[in-house]
Amino acid sequence: MRILPRSLTALAVCLLCLASGAAALPTTYTMTSAAQMSITNVACAPCTVPVTGTVTLDDGGSGSVSLTNMSLAHDPYQVALPSFVSIVLDRDSITLASGSVTGSGSTLSSVIFGSTSLANVGTVTCISGILTCQSVLGPPPGTYPLPSPFVVNLGTWLFDGLGGLTASFVFTSFGGENSATETLFIVASSAAVPEPGTGGLLALGAVGLALRARRTRSHAW
Repeated sequence: MRILPRSLTALAVCLLCLASGAAALPTTYTMTSAAQMSITNVACAPCTVPVTGTVTLDDGGSGSVSLTNMSLAHDPYQVALPSFVSIVLDRDSITLASGSVTGSGSTLSSVIFGSTSLANVGTVTCISGILTCQSVLGPPPGTYPLPSPFVVNLGTWLFDGLGGLTASFVFTSFGGENSATETLFIVASSAAVPEPGTGGLLALGAVGLALRARRTRSHAW
């Protein structure tokens, strides 16, 4: 079957459109086994728990990237010394509280985000020991909902260009005698999607192969 020049032009246009459209689609990154919540306090140096879930980013290719969805969670973890006082944190969900967040950069290198509000659904459970819950946390022993929403600074998110994502930011921080800093470490991956430049090269390559095949058949005649 002969491929006419007009058909080749249409093919190139279609391939470029498909490549550009794919690059603009939101990309979902799934947490790997290295993603974790980590707290450092007088009892933990640090205490950690794996974090599961996904984050979704939309890179339009113009230097602006939006974090459009966050759906994370972690199992209960001990953040004190049970022989003195037991404090267990549990988060069934961590989500964006104020809609999407816009940052500057590219998902091929790095994106800088500012402050935003996060919401978490979960509990803190305290059981007194040698120390009382009142002396450490304030409330008496029991299970209480975690404060929500709260403001965090998402900071800089790094991308390796192959679908890998790493980021870390302070999740919660408590001052005073029983100071503590909880940090969320995001380590995630997704299938890489060709960027517009790569899509253009693919389209040109396809056209080149088609022209070469047509030229070869012409000489054969």
